Amino acid sequence: MADQQSNVEKPRPTRISLDEPYALQDWADKFGVTQQQVREAVEKVGPVANDVQRELQQSSMRSG
Repeated sequence: MADQQSNVEKPRPTRISLDEPYALQDWADKFGVTQQQVREAVEKVGPVANDVQRELQQSSMRSG
């Protein structure tokens, strides 16, 4: 019998760490922005992923 849990995607962390370059790139890819934009959003609203995503969306609406 196959292990069904191996097909389950690992949950994404809820906080963004700027100390791990691979994780930062992962978040940038997820949000469709640059690493610098993620850094700026984290500096502005803190490391909670939902807050960063909201800030990036609002920022794109302000600039677009």
